[in-house]
Amino acid sequence: MGRQKDECKIDLIKPQWYILWCIEGVKAIPLIEWSLREEGQTDYKFWVPLQKIEKNPDKIKFIPIYPTYIFIYCIYSFQVESRIKYYYGGEFLRTDRNNIYIMSEEDLELIKRVEESNRTEPDDMINFKAGDRVRILSNPFKDYEGVVDRIERRYVYIKIYLLGRIVNIPFPSEALEKV
Repeated sequence: MGRQKDECKIDLIKPQWYILWCIEGVKAIPLIEWSLREEGQTDYKFWVPLQKIEKNPDKIKFIPIYPTYIFIYCIYSFQVESRIKYYYGGEFLRTDRNNIYIMSEEDLELIKRVEESNRTEPDDMINFKAGDRVRILSNPFKDYEGVVDRIERRYVYIKIYLLGRIVNIPFPSEALEKV
């Protein structure tokens, strides 16, 4: 998304992907959808990249990665932009030359990869910290005990004594319990 957009022109006939900033975020989608319908648009889509938050297996929730941004596929019109700005305090993202930012296929793929990488459990939701003593609950290391070395993504790296030496092995947080 860091390249210049001189080659991207707004198409007033076919829909394109844009980034919409709106203080209300996802809550504004039904109202923005109404604005698009009022302008006669029927071919539009909204996309809000989500990340998965999992406190325990029974409680999973998804929250926006970018809370105040909505990715919108529509035909640009000044009337739609004006209505969104006036009613919802939102506006289309612009380039440094004040042109409306049109997302390319590369931009979309990059955001999709970010969304996919954020579907894992964030480190702050893991209830372990470096130095904690833990027991491994799953095979092949079931009932081994070790010490938490570090946490990366959803994996907790545990130092255990194995084959006459200390090794550092990653485990999913749900395979461990504090001792």
